[in-house]
Amino acid sequence: MFFKTFFALTISMITFSTIAILRYRFGTRTVGLVFSFMTLLLLLALNSSWLYWFAKPFFPLTGAFFPFFVDTQFWQEFLLTNIYSKALFYYSCVYSAFSLVHVVAIYTGFGNTSDPSKRGDSIIYRLFFRYSKLTEFTIQARLEPLIIALTALCLWKFSGDTLFASFLALSALCLFIQESLDRAHQNRLRLPE
Repeated sequence: MFFKTFFALTISMITFSTIAILRYRFGTRTVGLVFSFMTLLLLLALNSSWLYWFAKPFFPLTGAFFPFFVDTQFWQEFLLTNIYSKALFYYSCVYSAFSLVHVVAIYTGFGNTSDPSKRGDSIIYRLFFRYSKLTEFTIQARLEPLIIALTALCLWKFSGDTLFASFLALSALCLFIQESLDRAHQNRLRLPE
């Protein structure tokens, strides 16, 4: 049971790290300060060369306790010096800014109160496809993962940053799976008309 919950939490964190940038007006029960902080810790752990690969997914659960046991020199080397990808570090900074905006918006009453479990409204849908025949689900579950995957492919081919490209590809896959499973679950629970 623990590993199933942990796996679902990890997928949610990987997915949220990209949809925090692509969406707005999250539901009041989908984003919080602790979840945003745990996602940031996952991004930092993936980029750090201080942790073994098998320990990186567990860092969001234990990283909050590190300030009590390690000195500031460790944090400087962990965050800034011994990293694999500068692009992933900058992405973590951008994620932090967007995530903070979403958390503040929810706590000040600007979140989506009509659908508290919604994972945000798509900015791409709102800007480009609002008046088309495409649904928001099509944009969120098909187009957004495709854009993320193509970005990962371009990074892999042209910049050679395999860690950031692999992370984006994994994020696109997790987003596709999460949105598709959510839609299947919603259709299964829908009452017959």
